[in-house]
Amino acid sequence: MPDALSYLLLILRWVHFLGGVAWIGTIFFLGMVQLPSMRRGKAGSFSSEYVSKMNNLLVVTSMSSVVAGVSMALLLSGLNTGIFVSTNWGLSIFLGGLVALGALVATFAGVLPVLERLSSEELQASEWNLALSRAQKWLNITIVLGAMVLLMMASAGAL
Repeated sequence: MPDALSYLLLILRWVHFLGGVAWIGTIFFLGMVQLPSMRRGKAGSFSSEYVSKMNNLLVVTSMSSVVAGVSMALLLSGLNTGIFVSTNWGLSIFLGGLVALGALVATFAGVLPVLERLSSEELQASEWNLALSRAQKWLNITIVLGAMVLLMMASAGAL
């Protein structure tokens, strides 16, 4: 019969997985669908209500994935942090976690502020394309980091 720790790990695994899929999926949607369609629009056509909802979604999904992932890694290691540098599995998890933190920073420092800028009523038409380019850059960085995390986590599972 499974114990409480097994159930907790199962819940954390699903929160981590679903949060990560929703986080990277939202970033992918914004970068591959939303921004290209906005290039045909004009300044001010990106509603602040929509941006607020997307920002909330990005914050909730990214934080839930990272917090669940860190919690799960610590529980699986038995709180022995040395395992993250002494085993192949631990090294994969550690490096994947570092890259995930990079994606989190890119989301909070790059994607969210640029989305806010795009929804600004004060954004001039001359700044629109520059803001779109910045948004695309930050979204691309986050997509690449997300793909790297997936590869590292997949390799950890194979070890």
